[in-house]
Amino acid sequence: MHRTHTHFARFGFTLTELLVVIGIIVLLLSILVPMTIRAYSAAEATKVRHQIQMIVTALEAYKADFNDYPRPTSTTFNGTVANPYGAQILCNALIAPLPAATDGAEGPGFRLRGTQGKVYGPYLPPDQFKYGQAAGTAALHDGTDVLLDPFNKPILYYVAPTPPPSVNGANGFVAANAGALYNSDQNNNTLLSKATLQTIQGDTNNSGIIDVTETPTYTGPYLLWTTGNDGEFGLDANGKSDDICNFDLSPGVRR
Repeated sequence: MHRTHTHFARFGFTLTELLVVIGIIVLLLSILVPMTIRAYSAAEATKVRHQIQMIVTALEAYKADFNDYPRPTSTTFNGTVANPYGAQILCNALIAPLPAATDGAEGPGFRLRGTQGKVYGPYLPPDQFKYGQAAGTAALHDGTDVLLDPFNKPILYYVAPTPPPSVNGANGFVAANAGALYNSDQNNNTLLSKATLQTIQGDTNNSGIIDVTETPTYTGPYLLWTTGNDGEFGLDANGKSDDICNFDLSPGVRR
């Protein structure tokens, strides 16, 4: 009589095999997660640059209607905000999310005066831009709204005087002095400080002007400025920045 041997198939992992699998998964995650974050960050930056370009186009359309770019004396406010910031001027000039009682126009867009006449704007599609308060709270639509980037930070706007000033052969002011080329006081200095504005604009010796020995980064009629992927304005501890503007940051500060 022969004894029958029954063989059972072994299922499952040994502890060593399980640790190897876990190690492979951790390794893959360590590779894929940073790649995913970088891809997401690059996509967000591309989106913001596209928005900046849309704002540039909208500003040119505004200028075609009014023969100038929006300024602190812009009639789009109708006296609703005293000494408005550049970010508020930009939002109200290009979208104008004010109530009809303020300017006579229902919904985005504005009238120059009263309740009669042509409705101007909106120069930007309201459904493609976030606007409201800088902290991301509910919009008030009272003249204090700003255009917001994906990080709920305001898109800053600085407009240069015309004609641009010059002092002793210098190319122009960049600090908050009388007749400043880009006056840092046009926006909240706690967001983007005067010193940072000067540095990024090429005032390397912080003299308050672009000297004849210095080269301005940009001398256009206005600045558009918002945060990059770090969600913060200005320079990091290494003097670098990923901010997104309507001009190219110099290699010395570009992150």
